[in-house]
Amino acid sequence: MEPTPLRTDSPVSDTPRATAAPPSVDHDVVVELREQRHDTLRNFALLQALAGLLWLVFVSWHQQVGLATLPTYIVWAGALAAHQLGTRRSSYERPKTVRRRYHLGCVVLLGSYVLGMVVAGISYPLPTVAMSALVVVVAANALLAPWASLTASALAWLLTSLAWAAFTDEPFWGVVGGGDLGLFALVWSACFVAGLPLRRSVESAVGGWAQARQALREVQERRGELYRVVRALEEATYRIERTNNELFISRAQAESARAFKARFAATVSHEMRGPLNLLLGFSRMMALYPEKYGEPLPDAYLADVDAIHRNCEHLVALVDDVLDLSQIEADSLPLVKSRIDLRDEVIDQVVPAAKALIERKGLYLNIDVAEPLPPLLADAVRVRQVLLNVLTNAIRFTQRGGITVRVWVEGQAVVTAVRDTGPGIAAQDLPRLFKEFSQVLSTETREGAGSGLGLAISKQLVELHGGSMWVESEPGSGTTFFFSLPMPRNGQEGAQGPSTGRQRQPTLQNACVVVHDEPNFVRLLARYLGDYRIIGIPAPTDLAELVTDAHPRAIITTDDWREQVQTQLAGTGYSVPIISAMVPHASTVHQSRGIVGYLVKPISPEMLWSVMKHYEAGDVTQVLVVDDDPDAVRLMRDMLTVLPHAYQIHSANSGAQALELMETVLPDIVFMDLMMPGMTGEETVDRMRQQERLRAVPVVIVSAQDASDAEVQVETPLRLDLADPLRFAEANAIIKALLGCVSPRYLPASPPAQSPPTDHAR
Repeated sequence: MEPTPLRTDSPVSDTPRATAAPPSVDHDVVVELREQRHDTLRNFALLQALAGLLWLVFVSWHQQVGLATLPTYIVWAGALAAHQLGTRRSSYERPKTVRRRYHLGCVVLLGSYVLGMVVAGISYPLPTVAMSALVVVVAANALLAPWASLTASALAWLLTSLAWAAFTDEPFWGVVGGGDLGLFALVWSACFVAGLPLRRSVESAVGGWAQARQALREVQERRGELYRVVRALEEATYRIERTNNELFISRAQAESARAFKARFAATVSHEMRGPLNLLLGFSRMMALYPEKYGEPLPDAYLADVDAIHRNCEHLVALVDDVLDLSQIEADSLPLVKSRIDLRDEVIDQVVPAAKALIERKGLYLNIDVAEPLPPLLADAVRVRQVLLNVLTNAIRFTQRGGITVRVWVEGQAVVTAVRDTGPGIAAQDLPRLFKEFSQVLSTETREGAGSGLGLAISKQLVELHGGSMWVESEPGSGTTFFFSLPMPRNGQEGAQGPSTGRQRQPTLQNACVVVHDEPNFVRLLARYLGDYRIIGIPAPTDLAELVTDAHPRAIITTDDWREQVQTQLAGTGYSVPIISAMVPHASTVHQSRGIVGYLVKPISPEMLWSVMKHYEAGDVTQVLVVDDDPDAVRLMRDMLTVLPHAYQIHSANSGAQALELMETVLPDIVFMDLMMPGMTGEETVDRMRQQERLRAVPVVIVSAQDASDAEVQVETPLRLDLADPLRFAEANAIIKALLGCVSPRYLPASPPAQSPPTDHAR
């Protein structure tokens, strides 16, 4: 059976939809021709019915009835049957059934016409009636295939000739010889030849239409695919945009949380320094100076006080570690680099500090330094912190044996190794060593417990220097920590890395070099330039190597060193922006205000003595302590009393009270807290400098706030030097940034505030 053809005469919708597989072009042509033949069959049926009507009119005109009208009814019956057979009943009808009904309709139509002409010949044996059978030849050529039409034409000729011979008494061969056969053959041939171009044209047109329909289907399918692709791209774009928005929001939240964590850590660290100052100070006084309390304390008390003092020191170290970690995570921990000798400025200063702990545990300490060591461009304070953390960790986990410190040059780096004879670490635990608040081993005593921050901070400090830190260990064989610091590269070496297996770290992102000999100014810039990694050096002499290593975005310096910075930068061949201004030193600012020292809590008697030995005045030195915390005042008093000199100590709990007290007592030195309610420490110092009598009194700041938090004023002009000219967009961005930072002042400056009148009678 042939498959049912698909109907495609419905309007084409713009909405893409799934379609069945398109049939072949030949099948479409066959189906279309079949439809046309069905229409032709129905049209011939109507024409035959009209012919029957004309015959009925003809015989009625001649007033004949009976047999003469029978052809009309025969023709009408055949036309009606053919019309019904030529009409499709359903689009789901099988093609074979449709073909059978069509052929049957053609046979009925042509047969009924021939039969009607034969019956009509009985009533009217005229040549015109006989020749009307030629209509069958024309209809057969239009309705049937060539061979079928030839057969139908031959049968029509045969039946008509036989009927004519029977009705006219002429012999059959005479009829044939009379030319009827030739006429039928000539008409059939003429119809065939005339219809052949038309048939081919119709087939070509229908074939072209089928091809166009096939192309339309393919276009619809491609359009549907394109529509689906566009929808998929739109959905993917929407998802990407939504993901980008979520990432942007998450990044903003993460940055906000990180900044909040950094501020929280800094605030908590500063707030904890006050109570820790009291705990550490009083416990230290009780443990080291028990005679101050009049009678000796029991040994049990001293042991407890020593435990309090020891844990307070551990807590102070933990606070410092948390503050360092928060600054590292916020990219605001500055490095103050200078050319250092690793042996003199790091090893020889760290090892004596750790040697007492090593000897107390009965361990040995070996130092093996491969001389000579090249100078390094590094932050000596931070490198000492790294070595001290590693040594402290080795001491904590080593109960027998000892510790060996080795230093040697490997390629373009200086490698330091600290090996201990402790229990060792399993391979699966090594990655956890450098994670914050992670402790791989538990020590045998609580004394060895740590915070889990030292190694994490050390690794990040080493990486900030462009080096690397790693560990090697096996259970039962001890542990060795390594850290490498790169040697400075000159401008000719460019970006070449070390020749060792361990590659140096890439240049820092968004680095900025600050050439200034005041570390507090470097830390101050690091606090406010949170998006940039600040690297400070005390002088321009090491600038070329640092620029080659770090590739900074810009160089910030003072007016005094601008020309030297330009000279150093010219030797590298790099074009780096130079920002310069007149930045006063913090020490200069403090000296101009009469501030001779800055002590950060927690303080110790040794810190006080380092200041007081320079300001002794006769037999008794007048000292004024200004702090809003009475316990802090009492601690300062106790620490001053244990120093090897006599002091007359006065105290005040506010700035106003201090000014009032200094009206009657002129102190030789003042210890001033900064954060006080009402009048702050800075305001109190300013009021002192406004009075001629107190202008020369030295002041020492005692605060939990770091010295870098002090406000520094930058004098104009603020200068930007570039080797290459600026594009207009860049210059416009700089001008726009400056316009957003500065503002004019049209009102006259207000006069300085006058000190309130002092009531001397009070």
